[in-house]
Amino acid sequence: MLRFLPQKRDFRWLYWGIAYTIVVWGCLVLNRYMVLNSALEFIIVLRILLLAIFIAAFVNLAGYFGARWIWLGSSLGIACGILFMMINSGNQTGWEDLISFLTFLMLSAIGIGAGIILECFAALIRLLRQRG
Repeated sequence: MLRFLPQKRDFRWLYWGIAYTIVVWGCLVLNRYMVLNSALEFIIVLRILLLAIFIAAFVNLAGYFGARWIWLGSSLGIACGILFMMINSGNQTGWEDLISFLTFLMLSAIGIGAGIILECFAALIRLLRQRG
């Protein structure tokens, strides 16, 4: 199913991680400075970059170690989280904008959880096939 992803412990995961970081960072910066119309602050851009690096490292390390379903679930959760954050941001008070960021974090966590559940089911299916 996930044939487009590199194999377990492949060096190409580094390129996937770099691209993933750039995409997540770009989306978060776009939300902060285009949707929310905030003033550009270099320190905030660096903090957003650190968040994007952390997210990309976690997701792509899971893929590097062979947990491709965790990669897929996490990616879908992060994509949905960014989408909902952008939809719910802007023209609101600070609390609603904070809630939109918390929605991003919550949907990302749900995606990670879904990926872990899918990975457990895949391992169970592999185990049952080996025994039967």
